[in-house]
Amino acid sequence: ASQPWAQQSVAEQLDADFNGACARDLRRTAAHMRLYLEDKRTVGVLLQHVQERLTEGYGAFREIAYGLYAGAMRGRVLSEDGLVEVLSEICSEKS
Repeated sequence: ASQPWAQQSVAEQLDADFNGACARDLRRTAAHMRLYLEDKRTVGVLLQHVQERLTEGYGAFREIAYGLYAGAMRGRVLSEDGLVEVLSEICSEKS
């Protein structure tokens, strides 16, 4: 992990940026979809696909972070179930 891009602090910042983008951008996008698409079922299907892709991509990040930093990121990086819960809450109509 001698490369600057491979430092744990960079991975921690990526994780923080991801969480911030989900909270901000995904929540805004979900609200816009509900506003402009009248069919709630269509919105639900589209948001489910977005959540699946985010879960898949973050899963790859999680595996790399776990492998590179000897478990030091385990307490920081969301588990798959934790991420699914966070994304579901962000995409819910209540948020």
